[in-house]
Amino acid sequence: MPQPKTVLIIGAGASAPYGFPVGGKLKEEIIEKTEKERRISNPHIFDSFLKAGFSEDQVDALHTALHWAFPKKSIDAFLEERPDLRDIGAFAIANILMHCENSNKLAKTDNWYRHLWEIIDIANMKVPTHIVGIITFNYERSLDFFLHKTLTEVYHPSKHEFLLAKLAQLPILHVHGDFGSHRDVPYTHAPEAQNVLKASHRIALVHDDLASKEVFVFARELLKQAERGIFLGFGYNDRNLERLGIGSSEMNHVDFFGTTWGMSKEEIAGLTFMHEKAFAGPACDCKTYLTQHLKNQFPEHYR
Repeated sequence: MPQPKTVLIIGAGASAPYGFPVGGKLKEEIIEKTEKERRISNPHIFDSFLKAGFSEDQVDALHTALHWAFPKKSIDAFLEERPDLRDIGAFAIANILMHCENSNKLAKTDNWYRHLWEIIDIANMKVPTHIVGIITFNYERSLDFFLHKTLTEVYHPSKHEFLLAKLAQLPILHVHGDFGSHRDVPYTHAPEAQNVLKASHRIALVHDDLASKEVFVFARELLKQAERGIFLGFGYNDRNLERLGIGSSEMNHVDFFGTTWGMSKEEIAGLTFMHEKAFAGPACDCKTYLTQHLKNQFPEHYR
């Protein structure tokens, strides 16, 4: 039996194996890297603020306000309450995450990106596969870069143009924006401050008015064409789910599955739109979910 047409829906947790901070850890890193002691012992993050045109007083204001924010409050939720700090807050997000963009870590980490590469099986020209699209809420470009870099390193240059065209048939939608193409903005853990500043202008926050944006319209259309949606490392924010049309009648034909890493039983029980075979427990990571849980639940799709 063939695999159902599938859209992957990616949240921050899916990037955690590759060195990116998740949820509250991003806010904690911003607080840590902007405190005065770290400005001397580890100055490169702080120096980026100054090179981008922010003053030390502005960095102090962000640090102090974040330090007083409630521990469980995300950086997005915090900035919704403090629009006066949005510009420097967006820069801080881009600054931390872009300093985590490490190609060596991508090459050495055996996780779900490699499994996705095997599914695509571009050498045998199986693109598009049953994976018909990827919707990501992440700004960072690790997945995009991994697929492109793997292709250009594994295959002879004479095949690159043709194979890259095949890979381009798999849409990867960054619905909250991204840091720019790695061809224009280098994928490096030592980004230039001006590139970080440009990247910060390309990203949207959860509370921004996004539902009518073209990329969300495209994302909803992609889901409508699917038979299965798989959430990986997703936080199931109500606003994000609503923007994708999940829970509405137009998505009734789509079976939704997904990881629930670190979620309580009560939180999992609240995901009423999910398929009855979706749940693998709060300790199941993205790779295990894709390679073991779904295979065990639907062996007929893997024969």
